[in-house]
Amino acid sequence: MRKKLMPLLLLAAILSPAVSVADDNAGLDTSAAEAELDLWDENSKGSDKKQSDWNVGGFVEAGVGGFTHSNRPIKKDFSLAELRGELFANRYFGEHFVSAKFDVVADDIDDQNIRAEVRELFANFKLGDSANLKVGQQVLTWGTGDFIFINDLFSKDWQSMFSGRDDSYLKKPDPAVKFSWYNDIGNVDLAWIPVFDGDDYISGERFSYYNPMVGGVTDKRLSVENPDNDFDNGAFALRLSKNVGGTEYALYGYHGLYSQPNAFNPVSGKNFFPKMNAVGASVRGTLGGGIANAEVSYWNFLAEKDGSNPFVPNDQINLLLGYEHEIAPNVTLSGQYLVQKMQDYDQAKKVALNSSQLVDEWNQTATIRLNWQAMQQKLNVSLFAFYSPDDEDFYLKPKVSYRQDDHWFYEVGANIFGGKHNYTQWGQFEKDSNIYARLKYNF
Repeated sequence: MRKKLMPLLLLAAILSPAVSVADDNAGLDTSAAEAELDLWDENSKGSDKKQSDWNVGGFVEAGVGGFTHSNRPIKKDFSLAELRGELFANRYFGEHFVSAKFDVVADDIDDQNIRAEVRELFANFKLGDSANLKVGQQVLTWGTGDFIFINDLFSKDWQSMFSGRDDSYLKKPDPAVKFSWYNDIGNVDLAWIPVFDGDDYISGERFSYYNPMVGGVTDKRLSVENPDNDFDNGAFALRLSKNVGGTEYALYGYHGLYSQPNAFNPVSGKNFFPKMNAVGASVRGTLGGGIANAEVSYWNFLAEKDGSNPFVPNDQINLLLGYEHEIAPNVTLSGQYLVQKMQDYDQAKKVALNSSQLVDEWNQTATIRLNWQAMQQKLNVSLFAFYSPDDEDFYLKPKVSYRQDDHWFYEVGANIFGGKHNYTQWGQFEKDSNIYARLKYNF
């Protein structure tokens, strides 16, 4: 989420509107994604019959994308140019579950032209009838938003989102230990991330960004102080949840480094990841034939006390409201309203390096998602849009996908940015607008 503008970068672009990991043919939905990622649902707890054979598969995918503006700061011919292969294997050992998922990528844009990625490598141990312990490389996610994250402070991959990769790649895996306990009073999820990794943020490698030290949009690489891999820089996250009559209530807590380097060290001249505490709550349930959600959080940045430090984000209150409804057969419409209240705003404005570029004290963002499925849900047409009436900027994500059969999948889409000013959340990326196409073969 955007905070006050600071030297080097406020990485505003990464206001995360929201969380969700979905498959190729589905709209993002946090709760469904979370259940799938946990690989542990209520039905499996009481089942004595477990899969005993290895489930093995993978895919090969080619992706290509191009920028829509010619006079752009980024000196790249393509926004996406990669060949990706993935292999996965998982199975049960008695009541315990193990999973591995590895990607190999030939990328013509990244600094590393060929790289390997460990997407999953974990063991999920069942501890009695009501608890499990998941250890290893895994995707962590919770919250109720759609592309908006106010309680989900786990790692994200914004370069994937802007490039047009599959939505699932927005959620970046972390090396973590997650303990879950299910009981009649409520559910407890406690996650520990011992080694900090952080977001794949917009840094000038693939996309340009607004740099206040330059006074414009640039592809100059962001200089960042990477934290030491010690216990003090690890993260702890907690969720307490309870389902009452089909409505889910949840409380959240987080302590650790913020996943983006949106603070600045004037001595070293580098950005760094500020330490923070966060608390929040959410509710999600049916309303008027649709699904409604509300979520609130408070972000406390420990190096900022009263708004007098222009190099560290101010504390912030976040409030999210959302609603989703099927307006016609196979047509779903959803909308969200996000408001973020910067604390100690008057003091922040006094010390801001450029007060005219400081975000509003009450900063608003609205989103809309329209999704249509046809041809036995093989064809999916969708539009996701962000708009800020305060910043007067927008981000549009239209896409069309088609699943031919169990093997072949095709998608074309775009990432379109615009705004009145080049220093706002989405306005800074106007010349990073791009169109893309992906072809995938699953096996």
